[in-house]
Amino acid sequence: MHHINEWDAVPWNLPLPEKVGERFAGAGDTTENVRAELAKITQDPPAAVHFFKGEGLRWIRVGFGPGSVRVPGDVRRIGNAIKAGLQPADGKLYFQALRAHDLLFFLATGGDPGSKGMNPEFFGEPLDQVLKAWPASAGA
Repeated sequence: MHHINEWDAVPWNLPLPEKVGERFAGAGDTTENVRAELAKITQDPPAAVHFFKGEGLRWIRVGFGPGSVRVPGDVRRIGNAIKAGLQPADGKLYFQALRAHDLLFFLATGGDPGSKGMNPEFFGEPLDQVLKAWPASAGA
């Protein structure tokens, strides 16, 4: 799975890790935990996960390759995998969009304060509320 992390600053001024495969000091555990949970999905696995910031929020885009269309059941499956990789300090997980080849989620905390936009509720709903509104059998 491709992994793009724009949540953490690029550590240009930090010394390189001593061993190949080690992470730079200060790299975000949340991105690693979420990526690891998504990697456990073996049936129709994601092709990419992209962590980026915008509107004062931390966004998570989970993408899939061509050949299949995403359905509401994917929101439950992917959303629960993301939630499994989060810590309480990461804040509430929101669902924003179900598109043909990807899903968008976001965390309302820890974004870029310089790009603060509207309240999170303008962009999506808490994932738990969405899952309650959609029966588990919806689009499975």
